[in-house]
Amino acid sequence: MAGRNDIEKRIEKERRQIFELRDQIAHSEAFILGLQEALKLLPKEKIINNRAVSKLRDGSDVKKIYEFLLKVDKPLHIEEILAGIGKENTKINRLSITGSINKYVRDRKIFQRVGPNQFALIAATNVSVKDVVALPAEFGKDV
Repeated sequence: MAGRNDIEKRIEKERRQIFELRDQIAHSEAFILGLQEALKLLPKEKIINNRAVSKLRDGSDVKKIYEFLLKVDKPLHIEEILAGIGKENTKINRLSITGSINKYVRDRKIFQRVGPNQFALIAATNVSVKDVVALPAEFGKDV
């Protein structure tokens, strides 16, 4: 009976197709897992001039301090930082700016304390974005 044979062949063809699709799904899930592991190697902050930076609000004192320390590229005392961003060296300004910077120091983001009232920028992680994103051409393709 030709009709039965055709139906059985069609069933077998569909089963093969399902098997191939399941294999593709498993391959794609493994690929996603690999990318997620690579993503864990990258810092969560943006990288600017090889330094980790959270999104800082434009015009804020913290953004001005970041830009100033990036320009001078060395640790500075709070008094030098105040002068560099155009703030008057008063006790209130010193306490305010030190408090703002210390929040980032505690979170280990952007700034670090290098001495009493001395701050610098934290260097970004040694892992480069290019190192993680530049995957081999064959990555994710059938082997």
